[in-house]
Amino acid sequence: MSVTQVSNDNILSMSAAKLTGAMPAIDGSALTGIVAGSEAMTGASDPVNETNPADGVGALYINTTTGEMFICVDATTDANVWNNVGEGSGHITYVPYYYQGTQYGYNSNGYQNGVAVDSYERYSYPSGTPSNIVGNLTSTILGGTGHSSATHGYQAGWGTQIFKFSFATNGNASLVGDMSIYHEAGGGVSSEDNGYSLGGYAPGNTVSMIEKFSFQTDTAYGNIGSLTVHRYNITGHSSPTHGYATGGPHPTPVLIIDRVAFANDTSAVHVGNLSKAPYNKWADHSSLTHGFATGMTLSPTVTNIEKFAFAASSNSSDVADLSALTDGAVGTSETNNGYTSGGTDTGANKWTKIDKFSFASTTTATNVGNLAITRIYAAGQQI
Repeated sequence: MSVTQVSNDNILSMSAAKLTGAMPAIDGSALTGIVAGSEAMTGASDPVNETNPADGVGALYINTTTGEMFICVDATTDANVWNNVGEGSGHITYVPYYYQGTQYGYNSNGYQNGVAVDSYERYSYPSGTPSNIVGNLTSTILGGTGHSSATHGYQAGWGTQIFKFSFATNGNASLVGDMSIYHEAGGGVSSEDNGYSLGGYAPGNTVSMIEKFSFQTDTAYGNIGSLTVHRYNITGHSSPTHGYATGGPHPTPVLIIDRVAFANDTSAVHVGNLSKAPYNKWADHSSLTHGFATGMTLSPTVTNIEKFAFAASSNSSDVADLSALTDGAVGTSETNNGYTSGGTDTGANKWTKIDKFSFASTTTATNVGNLAITRIYAAGQQI
């Protein structure tokens, strides 16, 4: 019986069930209809918000230590969101930085009965109590500027020094840097990554310079621009994108509201005016949308709460009042409320009171607590 060889041309189709036995290796180049994709990103740890995928949304990342896999669902540079598709939990989300605090307000340094102190204390949000001394700056700073990062409080000035303390552990602050020149009584503002000192007083003259220092590296960048007018006793406000410098003598009081862009190192722009020109520094507060300034010396001292919009180039207006005449107090900002602590009336009475007012309403502030000691011309921070 002869066997006829079956050629390829004779095979029209074959059921997959008929294919049995060992199959030879197939050259991958013969496979068609497969769309080639980019390789997965890999690393020994989970991705972070700053893990920027070249392929954007849909990019795959594999943790080579745990084997967990992540898919990028939001490819915003340095704010990426990675969903864990391995066990389905532990997503790497992005939480934007906001200047406002949710836990504590701080009052640091200043005068107590005419004597400079080096301690700082904190009080709880939203109650305002209790306030306890939780550390020292190891140096007395008067008229310094207060700054807040996501993890630390800073105080700069009354010289060139920049001090830093941890919100998580409290304890004594550490000296982390120096500004380019002596400053006091400037305005303190904060972006997510940097602190800014606006204007102030140097021996013999007022200054208009804007100094910047890094929260990430504790590096001072020096003078990056100027305010529109040199002045001191400035009130500072922080929006998500800009810092604001309001008021201050020049040497006579001015109404000016200056705005400084965080995105680039440029000089300030005049965007509005206060309704009243203060001699001394107001307490400063910031919501997400507005700046607030409370209390001031205007001969006589007043109880004003001034408010201006960040979004528009507009003037401020008097919208409410503190519970008592207040000058030289410190302002901090919680998500929905402003807090004014310490200060004095006309000089005879030194306050420990902590006043709280709503950013949303125009009602008079209420006294919700007290500082551990009297303080005037101190600095404020919040977490």
